[in-house]
Amino acid sequence: MTEHTKVDFGADSVDGEIASTPGPTVLEKAAPRNDRMASNKIECNACPVLCQISEGRTGACDRYANASGRLIRVDPVVFLSNSSSRSDSTDALVDFGASSAAKEQGSQEALFVTGVGASSTYPDYRPAPFIVASKLDDVDMVTVVTEGIFSYCSFKVKIDTDRFLGPEQANVRCHGEIVGHVTTAEYGSQMLSLGGAGGSLRAGATENPVLLTRAIKQKLVNVTCGGAPAYVWPGGGITVMVDVSRMPDRSFGTVPTPAIVAPIEFTMTYDAYRDLGGHLDAVRSLDNVLASGPEHMEGAPLARRTLARNPDNPWPRRPCRPCSTRRHAHRKR
Repeated sequence: MTEHTKVDFGADSVDGEIASTPGPTVLEKAAPRNDRMASNKIECNACPVLCQISEGRTGACDRYANASGRLIRVDPVVFLSNSSSRSDSTDALVDFGASSAAKEQGSQEALFVTGVGASSTYPDYRPAPFIVASKLDDVDMVTVVTEGIFSYCSFKVKIDTDRFLGPEQANVRCHGEIVGHVTTAEYGSQMLSLGGAGGSLRAGATENPVLLTRAIKQKLVNVTCGGAPAYVWPGGGITVMVDVSRMPDRSFGTVPTPAIVAPIEFTMTYDAYRDLGGHLDAVRSLDNVLASGPEHMEGAPLARRTLARNPDNPWPRRPCRPCSTRRHAHRKR
């Protein structure tokens, strides 16, 4: 029996006409999940667990809550100030709104939106919560900001052969794309480690996730985690390593799938973002972000806080090597 249908294989509980029908018989269709929830609950779709949250309570991850029938991100999104002075760092929460935007006019080039508290791209049919336009040395830049659900999404393939497939760590390709590597032989069989994670995360940045991966490998995209520089490992997919001591406190979360939730930001020129199939309709100026908050309001944070950048970290909105000569004028919402 599945969630959507009730199936009975016993002939004595159905009439003769139905019983003579070959195969399983569908007797009735179960009501959708939302129709079976109590009226004071909402469903959170920020991860595959799909918690049904009562009003005033949080989901299993403690990251999302039901606030008067609206799904919200409990924590504020973290902005970084381009100053290493601790006097510019504050834990004071500022609600998204026109008054706060007007207050910070003129200092916005010194602000960077991080993925800490930004909310998720899941499910992956929608753009990332923050896709922010900015300028750096007259170059139009775009930063895609999200929280990524990082789970272990790979598998081993056992090949019963004595044939030499290649040295350990040799790339395995499918239609030209790297999808894994040769790993240590086991029990006399050759082993391949295949797979890739981050499909939903990348779909929040572009309609063609493979192009984002390629752009990162070509050093067209600067990858940061909570504003801290990330090392991108060679090979397939987007595998990063970051010094967590250089990230803001409480940058990580968990969901019971199980998986770790971590902030990630992709910064590039507007031209590069356009070329990799980015969600151009979702690109917004920082003025708009300060006034309105995230792109999608379901599961959105209601407030932000600004921290001084770690003095050991370069400013995350620096241009990549191929960016220095590119210029593009575009309309910002």
